[in-house]
Amino acid sequence: MKTTVGDVELELWAKETPKACRHFIQLCMEGTGEGGKIYGEPFEDQFYTRLRFCRRDLIAVADAGKNDNGSQFLFTLSFTPDLQNKHTIFGFSPDNIICNEKFCCRDFNLLSFIEKATEDEEESVKKN
Repeated sequence: MKTTVGDVELELWAKETPKACRHFIQLCMEGTGEGGKIYGEPFEDQFYTRLRFCRRDLIAVADAGKNDNGSQFLFTLSFTPDLQNKHTIFGFSPDNIICNEKFCCRDFNLLSFIEKATEDEEESVKKN
């Protein structure tokens, strides 16, 4: 995935959450950033007991309610147990690039799946 501060490597858990991973990959291949649904309707939650919101750099489907998974997703920035069994975790960033010693989430002005990521007018904030 390309961002304004460089590429973000993602590792997906397709065995544990096949529908969420397939949906995410399909959206990445389209590259429009406009969302969409590959299953026609929102798909059901895929909670896997070994996948827990226990650290930063996890990626999950940002759903609007039970079994309402669509094209939005989120990255965790820390331990977030309140999200457990509400959002489907389907992968993570193995290099802690989402929030590490040099950059934090505020540095990402735009996430893009197209050829080139562009920054918006707002200035990035770096950790000191």
